[in-house]
Amino acid sequence: VAVFDITTKSGKPIFIADDPKKKHWEPVWQVRWKKTVHGKPNSFTSISSDGRIVDWVMAKTELVNLEVMTIKAKEKLE
Repeated sequence: VAVFDITTKSGKPIFIADDPKKKHWEPVWQVRWKKTVHGKPNSFTSISSDGRIVDWVMAKTELVNLEVMTIKAKEKLE
């Protein structure tokens, strides 16, 4: 997961989760930004085809995550 500041032209992420223990292992399907609270860091939730739903907080110097849940398929999709 990476966060970009689209108001700049650098093209580089301002936050990135590249630690294998923290990042999604498969493509992210959806991201939802949470309501911004004054004085609190921005945060969002992501869901991936790896079955993980993860909350992310944009702390001062890092992207911190908390796994909300893991969804497991009962049967293999074809």
